[in-house]
Amino acid sequence: AELLDGMEAADLAVLQALAMLHGEGLVVPVDVDAPPASEPLLTAAEAHAVRARAQRGRSSSRGQVVKVLVGARDGSAAREALAGLPLLAPEGALVEALGTVAELEVAEGLLLHFCVVPPGELGRPLWRPFSSDAAGLVLTEASAALLAQARFVAEEQRTALAVLGPSCPEELARRGAAAHPGAREAVRAVLLSFAGLSA
Repeated sequence: AELLDGMEAADLAVLQALAMLHGEGLVVPVDVDAPPASEPLLTAAEAHAVRARAQRGRSSSRGQVVKVLVGARDGSAAREALAGLPLLAPEGALVEALGTVAELEVAEGLLLHFCVVPPGELGRPLWRPFSSDAAGLVLTEASAALLAQARFVAEEQRTALAVLGPSCPEELARRGAAAHPGAREAVRAVLLSFAGLSA
């Protein structure tokens, strides 16, 4: 169909040429299954619920940005943990230990910003301002510094937690966190909790 659309010659002439080339063995039809389309991160109704929750108390706008914190030692580790998602590079220079490290368009008018904040004691003063408007936190590893950051987000900010990996530390499980095998599942769990929907 693409060949017929792209040629100026009559369709019959194109098909006759293909039949001749096939008869000579110069072209061979290949049965290639197209890879399945990736399932969207959120359904349309879920994306609407996330957008509505993010707009509470704010002026309505066509585009909505939702911030998701990534508990990682730096931006490179965060991007590596999120590699299974169709990420976009953020505008401007990438900051390795602070700020937006990746973006993801979930639906028309709904954009996720994945942000990292330094997990150690030097980064502690930044935890409150960076987590105050976040939808939640996806923890990529269970180091002592990242666990302290996750506890702060859960207790002080009442923000959803998801753990990326095979198991969830008991102290985070008591705070409503669960383990997820991949980035897609972890981010989805955070967004659904943010919107008040069950995962």
